[in-house]
Amino acid sequence: MSERIGLMFGSTTSNSERTAETIWDIMRETELHDVKDGVDVLEQYEKVILVSPTWDYGALQEDYIEAWDKLKTVNWKNKSVALVGLGDQVGYSDLYQDSMSTLYETIKELGGQFVGFTSTHGHNFNESKATIGDEFVGLAIDEDNQSSLSKERIDTWIEQLRFTWSLDNE
Repeated sequence: MSERIGLMFGSTTSNSERTAETIWDIMRETELHDVKDGVDVLEQYEKVILVSPTWDYGALQEDYIEAWDKLKTVNWKNKSVALVGLGDQVGYSDLYQDSMSTLYETIKELGGQFVGFTSTHGHNFNESKATIGDEFVGLAIDEDNQSSLSKERIDTWIEQLRFTWSLDNE
């Protein structure tokens, strides 16, 4: 029996929702949730994937903002967390994937352990708060400018997660 993994997204333009659904289609052990339906459900998972776009000028997406106080009350200790950020590296080159950093810094401070870092190679941006060295703190997706690379990036990242989380390939 596969281990259950919580997969939560917030989406304004549907790009994050489609990305989360792509992950769910491949990782059938994930259980898909919309952040606007509440974050309490995350308590039941030891492994969590959060999908969030960077909105406006480096901000969290509106549904994450509305759930922010409640998200900070989730018991993140002993949870393994993987992040997926969506951003626009051309239009917002100085703020690329910054919402992923907001989630990372806050949840790390609350005891979450992170997996699924990915290389910045192949992304063209000026600055990002979501990097440590030459890696993003999660999977970086740009549906606006590099949508043709999204599926391959997701597939590679899922293989990495499966290995890290010792999940059987289905």
